[in-house]
Amino acid sequence: MNWYAQAFRKMHFDMHTPGDVTEVGVDFDAEDFARQLDDIGVEAICWFAKCGYGWSYYPTQVGRRHPHLAVDTFPPVVEACHARGIRVLGYYHVSGCEWAEGHPEWHARNADGSVCRDGNIRYSICPMGPAGTELIIPQLVEIVTLQPADGLFLDDLLGWKVCYCDACREGYGQDPPVSPADEGWDAFLAWRREAAEAFFGQAAGEVHRARPEALFGVNYAGSFRHPDLAPKGLDYLTADIPEPESSSLNASLLCRQHATQPLPYDAMNSRMLHWWTDWTQKPVTAMKQEFATVLANGGRTFLGDIAYHRTALPDRAVLRNAGEAFALCREIEPYARGAEPAPDLAILNSAASHYLGTHAPNADPIPVKGAHLALLEAGLHAHVLPEHELPGLLGEYTGLVIPEQTHLADETLAAIRAFVAGGGGLVAIGDTQLADVLGLERVGLSDEDRSYFVCEAEDLNPSDEVTCPPRLVPGRAMLANATTATVLAPLVAPLAGGPPHSGAPPGRPTPHAAISLDTYGAGRTAFVAAPIATDLFARGHAALAPLIAGLVRRVCEPRVAVEADGTLEVSLLRRGPSLLVHLVTYSASRHPGRPATVDRLAPVHDVTIRLRTEAEPLLVDGSVDGLRWSYRDGIAEITLSKVDLWACVEVQEAGGG
Repeated sequence: MNWYAQAFRKMHFDMHTPGDVTEVGVDFDAEDFARQLDDIGVEAICWFAKCGYGWSYYPTQVGRRHPHLAVDTFPPVVEACHARGIRVLGYYHVSGCEWAEGHPEWHARNADGSVCRDGNIRYSICPMGPAGTELIIPQLVEIVTLQPADGLFLDDLLGWKVCYCDACREGYGQDPPVSPADEGWDAFLAWRREAAEAFFGQAAGEVHRARPEALFGVNYAGSFRHPDLAPKGLDYLTADIPEPESSSLNASLLCRQHATQPLPYDAMNSRMLHWWTDWTQKPVTAMKQEFATVLANGGRTFLGDIAYHRTALPDRAVLRNAGEAFALCREIEPYARGAEPAPDLAILNSAASHYLGTHAPNADPIPVKGAHLALLEAGLHAHVLPEHELPGLLGEYTGLVIPEQTHLADETLAAIRAFVAGGGGLVAIGDTQLADVLGLERVGLSDEDRSYFVCEAEDLNPSDEVTCPPRLVPGRAMLANATTATVLAPLVAPLAGGPPHSGAPPGRPTPHAAISLDTYGAGRTAFVAAPIATDLFARGHAALAPLIAGLVRRVCEPRVAVEADGTLEVSLLRRGPSLLVHLVTYSASRHPGRPATVDRLAPVHDVTIRLRTEAEPLLVDGSVDGLRWSYRDGIAEITLSKVDLWACVEVQEAGGG
């Protein structure tokens, strides 16, 4: 059995320690540490076996122990935690190795042959070279057999970046390009990703051969940053979400993509205010809100912390505060245990579109983030569907949003056409390969770096506006003429000759569609020509959120929708005959700067949930008092007087037992 799915409360402890730091672990006490973890309800931890500087914290036979480590810190923690029923993952940094001077064949290289460095770490090593089989894999086997850890957490994605070591040059088979301007750059990056995936698959295989029950995980594999990378042998999905952005929003995005994949998963938030190396503790309320977001989306919690080098242990006060957040987890767990994510709406995350559009080695899917934000704030439930999974899973969903993705495979396009023809809803944003499904003829892309539109439809605009002004959207819009589509708004070109310091204002409407609707087979489609998902997320153009959500509602009937006097994230899980509707609040202080700090949460009142079911429910119950419900025309309407931070409503469908 994969124990990861049952470990709801996990912690990770960072301790990257340069070799010149002395007195490492002189005040170390593994028994006391395990007792503290047990007291706050932690069920599993990730503990450093090898840090980013390449030093090991156990008696390794193939690597190097930290030169100033007073006592081994990894084996005693494994033993003490196991005695209390706490699982231990061994943290392993793949590429950092400041002692690799004597192994030039291990070094990751820049295009000019110089050694790759990561900040103040002297050497980075490439797992695709000899270091993979001489150091990395043997150490992974050591950690799960000699210590023995319950699994591994591999960190640092150097294998998914660019390297020009001899092994990579030979593996690629030809002279590699050195910049995005060079011919073959995208093919080289694709080869690098494939080689990295093969290495991690090889490593997982060796680990499982050595100890079959040990779990194998790679930070960010299969995530929204690397949606196409899922090495064979992965046992769980995880990622440490960026704190300088909205931790809660990133936790939601990560879990909603992991939800489409058949492995247990988590989102690692941190107790730090500004992410790693920051000793400032964020508010306990923020930890609770992030935990609720993860659990509501079918994930498991994984709180990141940092350890002092003298004790090699975290701060006691921080652990006690984390315990307050874990207490909320215990309240939510009965409504999450045994539940699986339920499909409703889907947002396509096409890895090829991100890589080919940006020519970067890692994806930063800004359009996906924008679409996710729009639907979340509209009280709708959506999963993020990686392109390679779409053909097999799309039929389970009611509607699909494609946010500005233009490099879709033929198999993907065929699956989307069949989905819409069969009755599914489609919203396509920006340049698209599906013009025929949208009732359009593609003419090309605008030469301008901006466009405008005016749409008077009330359901596609912010509720606080009395009339619709021109909407500016930076970026090149798709030029398309309607064939069968109904045009709701024409594309407005910028006025020629405007002052260069302020940008061109709106000019005259063009004959091209800015927003349109159509039908295709039994399904309905919507189109927006301008890259509005990117603009919503990148510039905070909030007026575009109701446009995206409104078009989704026009083309399909979402299974669940929430209305309230404030913003609630809604997610849908299934457990046997029951549907579980989770609600999580969010609010942040108004202070300037980043990140937005959640230190108090205002209650959300007058909440209405509308849930489509096949028949009148047998049972509607939940985590709050004062719940009322009615059923008519296939919709269960459930009202709650208030949600403070989290709430869940369980709806048992008829015929379920």
